[in-house]
Amino acid sequence: MTNIRNALMQAAGTAASGGSVYVEDVFSTFLYTGNNTAGNAINNGLDLSGEGGLVWIKARNATDNPCLFDTERGVTKFVSSGNNNAESTDANSLTSFNNNGFTLGTGWTIASVNYTYDYASWSFRKQAGFFDVVKFSTTGGGGTQAVSHSLGSIPGFIIIKKTSAAQSWFTFHKSVTSPNSNWWRNFSDLTTAAFDDYFSDDSAINSAPTATTVTLGSYFTGGTADYVMYVFAEGGSDDQIFGDDGDEAIIKTGSLTTDGN
Repeated sequence: MTNIRNALMQAAGTAASGGSVYVEDVFSTFLYTGNNTAGNAINNGLDLSGEGGLVWIKARNATDNPCLFDTERGVTKFVSSGNNNAESTDANSLTSFNNNGFTLGTGWTIASVNYTYDYASWSFRKQAGFFDVVKFSTTGGGGTQAVSHSLGSIPGFIIIKKTSAAQSWFTFHKSVTSPNSNWWRNFSDLTTAAFDDYFSDDSAINSAPTATTVTLGSYFTGGTADYVMYVFAEGGSDDQIFGDDGDEAIIKTGSLTTDGN
């Protein structure tokens, strides 16, 4: 095992299985039916209380907006990828992050997470070479601001959402190198069906993201605000730290072109 893989695994911690980390330790797709009753425990096997992470929930048989909860902002606080609203708080939504998943309240005051619908949940545990969630604040005045992350590799996909006020969901993807050849200038908004747009300068992300930081420009730093950032690994050689021998990647970012049929 290379030194960088050893360093990444030490920085991220080890799974309960005894040193090796597997996809089931850090990612879960879990289907459940809500019961409109507080204390509904979703046991997906992920240590979210100890390691931290993100839970993304969507009703499968209703048009209710998806809700995103993460350990950096804390329980009962969510943003919805179905709109550009600021963060909301619902005491009856996700009420605890656990060492084997999460627990829901009645889930119907604001956030639809535990009504009598069928739901899908996607959970991402923090892990070098896979995923990280970062909460940060800007103090105004413009300039640049470096936001640290713990991937240990250059991100392949970055989502930035203002939580203190309404603002678009900005997503940046390494495979999107048009209209600008610098991928960190191109963005899409999760809530619209619009084509990719871009910043003609480095006012959003100021420079190429690194294995430790995403440096923001004046578009984000010009005002006083709170943000959350979700950072996904690319799946390159630096992310090959999983499996029995610590030499496999479990994530991959890429793109595809359809033929219109």
